[in-house]
Amino acid sequence: MQYICSALAANRVVCAFDADGTLAGAALFAITRADSIHQDFSRRECGISRGSLYARHLAVAPGDAAQIIGSLVEKLFCRANGAPV
Repeated sequence: MQYICSALAANRVVCAFDADGTLAGAALFAITRADSIHQDFSRRECGISRGSLYARHLAVAPGDAAQIIGSLVEKLFCRANGAPV
């Protein structure tokens, strides 16, 4: 809960809404301060450069998940101001 409050206070949240205007998804993100390498659940490595936007948490309501995720990724890209997402 503290991370959510921190993300909201720092304006590090993007939201997507369905056709009815109901919240359908959200992503909490951070902007990296240093180059790093992350591993996913299958131990694949991904290099993340300093200044990149890193989506830490993403949640989508059941329904048209593909469209909502696409909307969130587009909003993250816009927030990145040209930095890698």
